[in-house]
Amino acid sequence: MKKKNTVILLALVLALSLVPVAAFAESEGSLQNFSASREYTGQFTDVPAGHNFEKNIASAYRLGLMYGKTDTDFNMKGNVSIAEAIVMAARIRSIYYTGQAVFEHKEGDPWYKAQLDYALENGIISEGYADYSRDCTRADYAKIMAGALPDEALPEVNQLEDGKIPDVPMSRSYAPYVYKLYRAGVLVGNDKYGTFTPDSFITRGAVAALVTRMADKSLRVETTFAEVPSVLNAEQISEKCAGAVFYIDLFDAGGESIGSGSGFFIDPNGTAVTNYHVIYGAHSAKAVTTDGISYEITGILGSDGANDLAIIKVDGSEFDTLSFGDSRNIKAGQTVYAIGSPYGFDNTISQGIISNVKRNMDGVDYIQTTAPISPGSSGGALLNDKGEVIGVTAAFISEAYAQSLNLAIPVELVNEIERSSEPTAFSSDVTLSLSSTIAVTQVGRSYTVIANLDQVDQYTLTWICDDYQDIISCEWGEWFNGSYSIPLTIKGVAPGFAIVEIQLKDKYDNYISSEYVMVTVVK
Repeated sequence: MKKKNTVILLALVLALSLVPVAAFAESEGSLQNFSASREYTGQFTDVPAGHNFEKNIASAYRLGLMYGKTDTDFNMKGNVSIAEAIVMAARIRSIYYTGQAVFEHKEGDPWYKAQLDYALENGIISEGYADYSRDCTRADYAKIMAGALPDEALPEVNQLEDGKIPDVPMSRSYAPYVYKLYRAGVLVGNDKYGTFTPDSFITRGAVAALVTRMADKSLRVETTFAEVPSVLNAEQISEKCAGAVFYIDLFDAGGESIGSGSGFFIDPNGTAVTNYHVIYGAHSAKAVTTDGISYEITGILGSDGANDLAIIKVDGSEFDTLSFGDSRNIKAGQTVYAIGSPYGFDNTISQGIISNVKRNMDGVDYIQTTAPISPGSSGGALLNDKGEVIGVTAAFISEAYAQSLNLAIPVELVNEIERSSEPTAFSSDVTLSLSSTIAVTQVGRSYTVIANLDQVDQYTLTWICDDYQDIISCEWGEWFNGSYSIPLTIKGVAPGFAIVEIQLKDKYDNYISSEYVMVTVVK
């Protein structure tokens, strides 16, 4: 049975206040041109007093660098689009040279067209983008923002050798821009090593901190990054990585817990990775971090069912994160570590080696490892000795006498998943209904109930009447040709009353829902 899934992607463009006035010609610039032009009164209800980003948001608003989504909503946790990043960069450059950020907009043009033209004409960006509405990654943002100010306005305050940022190889096209802003004290990374997480999206709250550092030299951060050990021991791996791995609690439509799994964050704003089979069929789920705090998992950003991977969104921010290693160049015998929640024992770390770099099973190329995993470990992180994710722990061989046969999905496959900007609900929307929930029959005679699904995808239907087998017997018929309906024949064995539960489960045996038939058998 196959189910047709339809995903509707909604592109959200944040409206920004734009003044239709001709842009001023550039002259010699100065950071002194950045001055407060508006009053901030704490009007954004989604920016709590005392929040880490509150002062940055207030300053960015006063300086005219950022606006709210509405008069009372800043959308602090929302991602920034490519268009918004270009608009901010154009504002910064214009204010630096003219003291104002005003642009002439023509009727019918996209809302960002004037700033885009300005950015292209003044070398902020060298070429256009295919999609200006897509979410901006941290690498995208660094590349755009590095061109907003001239070199003399971004003097070096941090000595940083090439190759020092753990997850920004110098071979990447965006590396020069990231290093420029690190050295200028505009970017500081996510941990003591300076980890950047270039592929994660960037929120408006985080951007407020960056644009105010661009405008105000006194806010730029002077720092020295710790040396990343070439090889970490188990204790160091746990210290560095465990906080980014979380326990997943899964629930059915009635709010009952139906299972658990693991996941790990790949950006501080709640983007995370797990196995597809972990969340498949669940109606809702929560992520429980190592500090015991529970966060709602709002849905799926992208998935690859064939390779058992899902990118999910957790409602929160400022999470610890893991960076990706190179799963294509791993070697048999290499030391690895697995962190997950086997049998619900959250934050469990185990150690082993890679047994086979490419073990094909059921059409999937797994990393085979001796690092022990168990039910509940699915979706956890398989790490190399640098603390980088090389795999997503997914399965183990549980046959008699089998030992240390554990499998992980290569993490490189995560990067191939197409992501949406807004999460889609991961709960199954298949509906089970019955032609009748009350049956009356006689001993030796039968009553047929039709079970109907409104869509199918390798779902299973199971009848359960364990306590009433002396009163009735049940047997499935064949699926009706061209429909999602199947008959259940209930035969009277002896006079009495019985209840038949019909359970709907997904292909991973996750419970979805039940319907009941009340059966009366008479002589």
